[in-house]
Amino acid sequence: MYKNLFKIFCVLTLGASLGSLPVLAQTAERDTSVHYLTSPIYQQRYQAPMAGQPPLYPVETQPVAQNSVAFPPVQAAPLSPPTVISVSRQPIAQVPAPQLQPVSSAPVQTQAVYQPVQVAPVPAPTVFSVSQQPVAQATVQQQPVSPPPRAVNLADLPSYTYNPKLDVKNVPYKTPTAHDKNPAKSSSVALGTSTGAEIGLQVSDYRYQEHLVADQEFMHLTGAKFGLTFDATRAYSSGFFWGGDVRLAYGKSDYKGGDIDILGNVTPSTHSGESEWLFDGRLLGGYDFIFNDVFGSHKNFSLSPYTGLGFRWLYNDGRGADTNGVQGYERYSHYIYIPVGVTPRFRVTDTTRISVNTEFDWLAYGWQISSLGDTIPGATDITNSQRDGYGLRGSVMYEWPSWSIGPFFYYWNINQSATGCDNAGCGVEPHNQTIEYGLQGRYRF
Repeated sequence: MYKNLFKIFCVLTLGASLGSLPVLAQTAERDTSVHYLTSPIYQQRYQAPMAGQPPLYPVETQPVAQNSVAFPPVQAAPLSPPTVISVSRQPIAQVPAPQLQPVSSAPVQTQAVYQPVQVAPVPAPTVFSVSQQPVAQATVQQQPVSPPPRAVNLADLPSYTYNPKLDVKNVPYKTPTAHDKNPAKSSSVALGTSTGAEIGLQVSDYRYQEHLVADQEFMHLTGAKFGLTFDATRAYSSGFFWGGDVRLAYGKSDYKGGDIDILGNVTPSTHSGESEWLFDGRLLGGYDFIFNDVFGSHKNFSLSPYTGLGFRWLYNDGRGADTNGVQGYERYSHYIYIPVGVTPRFRVTDTTRISVNTEFDWLAYGWQISSLGDTIPGATDITNSQRDGYGLRGSVMYEWPSWSIGPFFYYWNINQSATGCDNAGCGVEPHNQTIEYGLQGRYRF
């Protein structure tokens, strides 16, 4: 069967190869359109067909017109004989099936090897010997029996009348106050600065004096002043505190000095009842240092340094004629200063203490305004700046939890001012000093 199929395959292949030959011949001999029937190729390919195939007849073509284009002859490559491929028909070798090895059903023997463990020897138990001494016999002494209690006759007892007001069950409830909870603490005074406010009254003696020549007085104002003070403080458990205080004072002063003429001659003069208003306000902050058990029981003390910023304003109304008939004028004094102070406090008892305050005030800037128009018609105000001066103040206060009383003083020393001018002339504010001392009382709330 395979042999017959192979023959048929070869015949079909050869016939396909020979059938393409007329086409190739026609292509190669297009330039001989009239004579190709007599060409040897024609006779070879078309007059002698292969055996077993029908004869091939040429196709007659029309002659080419005179104006046709002649093509050069094409050289046809000779055809090579077909390649015959032989197919081997050897039988395919069979692959032997894999040999399966039988599985042994014998049990697997597993042997575990154990290392010997070293066991620490157990110590022999400790044997305690128990003494079997006989227990001592306790002797009991019989106390004589007291006689039976004597019968009490109720008639012999004192009579008692019930009072409902004394019954604690009938006393209405009252919320305990701070004094009820801790009387010693509520009535004692703290050594450091306390949070709160104070209002106080002052009465003082006031003196202001000027020097045209060093240490030689030219004029002075003296009089009493009455003041009202108020301060508020906020203290913290860390020891820091801050607050502020203000002072407002009023009084009338008497002038004693002299009038200077254009030649420099001085004529003594006086003027009584010049009104004066004074305002002083500061913002302060500091820290409390508490020292306990330094001087023994109840003799502790504290030290409270502080600083801040202050402003002082003074108004003096000197209008009016003096004993020489010379008119006076109004004066306005302004100080901006830096206070630096310290307040030691000493405990006297649990409810009292002594506070000693000392302070230095550095004049940062000051200016004086003199309304010369009050005495010279048409004159304007003169302003004199002051940059050199200082102040001092202090007090000693004996303090209770709510009240305090003690002396105080204020002092200012201001050097001569710069020259100031108006439309009438120029002038200076002389070197001056202010001294004030008095007594004050305060109430704390």
